[in-house]
Amino acid sequence: QPLTTMESLWLAVDEGLDTRKGIEVAFEEATGLVTLTDKPANPYMDSTMTVRHAQSDLVYFGQKAFTIEGVETLAVVVLGDFTDKYGNEIVDDAVRITINKDQFQKYKWENLVGLSLEQQLAESTDEYYVHPAVLLEVNPSKLHLETAP
Repeated sequence: QPLTTMESLWLAVDEGLDTRKGIEVAFEEATGLVTLTDKPANPYMDSTMTVRHAQSDLVYFGQKAFTIEGVETLAVVVLGDFTDKYGNEIVDDAVRITINKDQFQKYKWENLVGLSLEQQLAESTDEYYVHPAVLLEVNPSKLHLETAP
C-alpha cells in the first residue's frame, strides 16, 4: 500500500534532516503547500546559526519534499525565543522562507556548498523574512550551505 503524503513528508524529514525533534509538518492538499516548523533545541544558537539553520532546513528537506506528488510550495519556519516590549518571553518566527517548486528546482544546491545563500534566497523566494532582533546580529558572510544535500 502506498504511503500517504504525510507519511512521505515525515520520511523526507528523516532523510533530509536526520531528526524529528522540534519539527512539525503540515500539508494543505488543495494548494500543495507544505509547512515545516522547526523549534531548534540548541539554546546556544546565535542569530547567524538560526538563519543558516532555516536555510539548511529549506535545502535538505526541500530536496526530498519536492519529489513527493502534490507538493508545490515549501514554507520553512524556524521559531525562536524573544522578549517582547513588555519584558514577556515569547516564541515567535525567527525566520520564514517560502519557495515554490519551480524556483527551488532551478538551484543546483551541491554547487553552492560554502557559498552564501542570503542574497539568492532573498531574491528568488516568495517570502524571505528574518525577525528584526535576529537580523541585527546576523553575519551575512557566514550564511553558507555547509554540506552537499
